[in-house]
Amino acid sequence: TTTVDGTEEKVDAEKVRLDAMDPSAYGNVEGLDLEAGTYISVIGKASGGDFWDSVQEGAQKAISDINESLGYKGEDRVRMVYSGPSEAGDVDEQVNILDEELARYPQAVGISIIDSQSGDVQFDLAAENGISVVTYDSLSNYQNVMAKISTDNDAAAAEAADHLAEAMGESGEVLIFAHDSRSLTTQERVDGFTQKLAADHPDITVGNTYYLDALEDLKTAIADEINAGTYAKEGQEAAPGASAYTPVRRTRYSVTLLAATDPANPYGAALPWPAPVAWDSNRTPIKHKPGRKAGAVVILVDGELTLYLERGGKTLLPFTDRADRVGASAPLISQLVRAGVADKIVIETAGGVDVLSTPGPLPPAPDQPDAAVEGGEHPVLTLRRALLAAGFYATPRGLRMRKDYS
Repeated sequence: TTTVDGTEEKVDAEKVRLDAMDPSAYGNVEGLDLEAGTYISVIGKASGGDFWDSVQEGAQKAISDINESLGYKGEDRVRMVYSGPSEAGDVDEQVNILDEELARYPQAVGISIIDSQSGDVQFDLAAENGISVVTYDSLSNYQNVMAKISTDNDAAAAEAADHLAEAMGESGEVLIFAHDSRSLTTQERVDGFTQKLAADHPDITVGNTYYLDALEDLKTAIADEINAGTYAKEGQEAAPGASAYTPVRRTRYSVTLLAATDPANPYGAALPWPAPVAWDSNRTPIKHKPGRKAGAVVILVDGELTLYLERGGKTLLPFTDRADRVGASAPLISQLVRAGVADKIVIETAGGVDVLSTPGPLPPAPDQPDAAVEGGEHPVLTLRRALLAAGFYATPRGLRMRKDYS
């Protein structure tokens, strides 16, 4: 209720929200002419939770309005089923749900896509069978999506930036915590927020951007680095100028990224290429070989070859198991995209192992003196955490990063 001129009036909060929608057609059922018994599927990013419970409640209310408007009762009623992954953000389960729903041949599917790179095959199948696809609270570049219902991400991000700047007194540094590294919605909001600050609030700087779906990996990586001495703990001797928990990595390593063809790269010219280190449990020799090829890059740590990335990034060849060297090298890969050298990088395998896999500890290899300590963390886990912290995000194909064209 609300009070106007001393009189309490009941306010229909749902109607207020619907009236605010633009285009207004999304706020009512006028003009809909669905066949009796029509089935509609709505898929969210999770099966429950306050937000998704509200989505389900709102969708069911819309179906009730449709049936009332069309006079459908009993078996003639339009039906809707809401479903979502049991674990929020589970891409594979959402794709499986989409497969199952398409097999029921609904009239339309409304989906909030977790990963903007997933579902294209299923959307093709929907188009072939005349099933309309509508996305909500997410975005997709798929060309056959019939309608997209979402927040104006640029406007929302700009509004947030203005309010935060006012609260900060127009100066200071901010960290961004974004809910999801895989959706276009998140990317637009992060980009819009940082661009607004840069344009209208120049005395506010943006530090790092952290994605909540990668936060556990990041926390583990930081804990491992603290334990390994990468950071200076309070009360311990730090590198000159370093404060408590200030990264001292750059005072411990000299990390260099070079084009494989660069004259400064001695490997394949003055020095022979060493054999890549296999990261699978059997130490199976890797078929891919490094070379002075256009588009490929090498990363040297203290002058020693550590990683070789082929053009496009599909295959990464390591030359060590050491977590400290792998962790120090991986962030430089993101600079290829940030600097515009590559439009996108998708890393699928490293050392012959799927980068999204979770293998057990890697046994040492007698013929590899730089190999892992027995019982230590598998290097692909170290690599994955470092890449996620550097701005990569997980997709069904592997770890991906792409150039921001905004």
